[in-house]
Amino acid sequence: MKSLKLILSLILFLCSKKNIAQEDTVNTIKLNELVITATKTEKLINNTTIPVISLSREEISSTGYSNLSEIIAEQTGMTIMPTYSGGESVQLQGLESDYILILIDGFPVTGRIAGDLDVSRISLYDVEKIEIIKGGSSSLYGSEAMAGVINVITKKNEKEGLFPGIIYKYGSHNFHDLSTKIYFSKKNTKIAGNANYISSNGYDLVDFDDTQTVQPFNRISKAFYIENDLKKLGRTQVKIRSYIENKDETVFINEPGFNPKSKTNEYNIYLKYINKLQKKTSLFFEYYNTLFNNRESLLVNGSSQKYEFKQSISRYELRLNNKINNNLSIDLGIGINQEYVDRTNFDKKENLSSEYLYLQKDWIINKKTNIISGLRYDRHSEYKSQVSPKVSINKKIKEKLTLKASFGTGFKTPDFRHLYLNFSNINSGYIVLGTNVINKTIKNLAESMQLIYYNGPENYILSPEKSMSLNVGVNSYISPIIPIEINFFRNDINNLIDTRVVGQKTNGQNIFSYFNVKKAKTYGIEFSSTFELSNQFKIKVSNYHLYAKDISALNDFKNGLVFSRDRETLQSFRLTKKDYFGLLNRARNQLNINMKYEIKKLNTNLNLNLIHKTKIGFRDTNGNSYLDKYDNFSRGHILSSFTIEKKILKMLRTQFIVKNILNYIDEINFINNPGRSFYTRIIFGR
Repeated sequence: MKSLKLILSLILFLCSKKNIAQEDTVNTIKLNELVITATKTEKLINNTTIPVISLSREEISSTGYSNLSEIIAEQTGMTIMPTYSGGESVQLQGLESDYILILIDGFPVTGRIAGDLDVSRISLYDVEKIEIIKGGSSSLYGSEAMAGVINVITKKNEKEGLFPGIIYKYGSHNFHDLSTKIYFSKKNTKIAGNANYISSNGYDLVDFDDTQTVQPFNRISKAFYIENDLKKLGRTQVKIRSYIENKDETVFINEPGFNPKSKTNEYNIYLKYINKLQKKTSLFFEYYNTLFNNRESLLVNGSSQKYEFKQSISRYELRLNNKINNNLSIDLGIGINQEYVDRTNFDKKENLSSEYLYLQKDWIINKKTNIISGLRYDRHSEYKSQVSPKVSINKKIKEKLTLKASFGTGFKTPDFRHLYLNFSNINSGYIVLGTNVINKTIKNLAESMQLIYYNGPENYILSPEKSMSLNVGVNSYISPIIPIEINFFRNDINNLIDTRVVGQKTNGQNIFSYFNVKKAKTYGIEFSSTFELSNQFKIKVSNYHLYAKDISALNDFKNGLVFSRDRETLQSFRLTKKDYFGLLNRARNQLNINMKYEIKKLNTNLNLNLIHKTKIGFRDTNGNSYLDKYDNFSRGHILSSFTIEKKILKMLRTQFIVKNILNYIDEINFINNPGRSFYTRIIFGR
């Protein structure tokens, strides 16, 4: 509430300034920008029926940032959290990263560790635009899109000629970021090639331990793209991308040892064919294949321990778009997904396959009303079939007041670890078994006299997690100096997959497996507004207020089944519903303020960004299995960054970047934050 009061105070302050530009700011807002991720077809952002964030190349470049996590952290309704593997994952409307589909040019990124995709490994060096879709999107994108979609769209040259470019960034912790790119266009052919190298010595947040918080690493990304317009025969696009990362650490090998090494390789190729069969009918064919491979090694007692994780995805999709008339468009798509994983702690290479069919109807009823409805059917090799409907509306109530509302369902299928994992942590003393291998493993343990007891069900089949997503918001441009976007959201999730103890080995190790046991909900409000004080000075303010609850926890608190212990007297006392805080790893409120100022006479731009997060509970510290107000929380904090950009020549710019100006450090909970850091960046090219 303090953050909301700050926003209101800022609005009143801005409105009282005498030097506010009186021009119609509505005309300066990018209402005519095209987005494609929301419907898989081009649509004006102001006409979309669901909450959409679109970030242009200029907006991304002006920050001086290097990877996706940095730019995502500044967006309304989104936050970045550290993962246990040392990476950075994204939350969207209170839902974690394993419910968010991450795409590059419309194709999925692989390599999730325990469900989390490390978005810091996605570089921004060749990004043209980032589109973020909020709310359940399974009606178009299937599994993993329960919370929404992030689509990173890379640059393709639109002008004829040859355009080279180079970017170099250097900074704290011996950070190097070097990118080279070249674009060529002539007549019916477009070619693009680029390469990126990033390295760092890492950093240490704790002086008295014998290890470094983040280990040294280097990453190399390369991509090649070619597009050919065959006129009546259609248009083809081919892109090949590779990613290599070397790091001095291990994630899956958890024993103490020496010389830890991790190497990750990712290779992607996609082919897209587009043909306008008739004036109002277009055909799209897409083929996508990716291979992700992570190898780890560690010297333990003189011998080498090794771990390998391979994952591959192939996808074929055929889509037909038919514009029946100027007010009605229908999309029909059909596709096949094939996936395999081979891990050291899997008994064998495992395969999954699925087929899907979706239908989308885009109906413009009149000049003020647009309704989009969709339905998707997924048939999976391991689960029951899933049907995912969605309906959304864009209603222009007045000339400068628009209502957007969407309701849809989503689903997420259990992944390979839920089905086939056979993992034993000797140091911590537990074993985790996937549901498809647990019966065989339990039988072997019993026959070898290693089992004390087992009380899990036989032949238990996991169900997909399901969600219902609601977003209702308004875009108001009633005042020319105060454009406002407000969005209310709610996500109800059923069949959340969690672990529980199902047995014990004779050596004392607990045996865990996976079950559909939880129900949860997240709900809240998002607010954003942009104030243009002049043609040179712009302030964007956004606030995100969230409640995230476990339904079973709410019932336990309500029924008086949860207790805590006084830290001084050690006496137990019963907790009430008001004492329950919510799900772990989430801030109740996040406030973002971004200020941009252009000094035209000096060809200089200033960019200041502030992010305020309220306290976050990362773990249960009083032993009752829930997060309540008597647990320990990380303190509320502010993260700030500043970028100054100077244009020297038409094709040459320099930047100076300071991250975490106030030097906030939490070495326990935010190991992804190294403290105050300084960088310089040189940009040559467009």
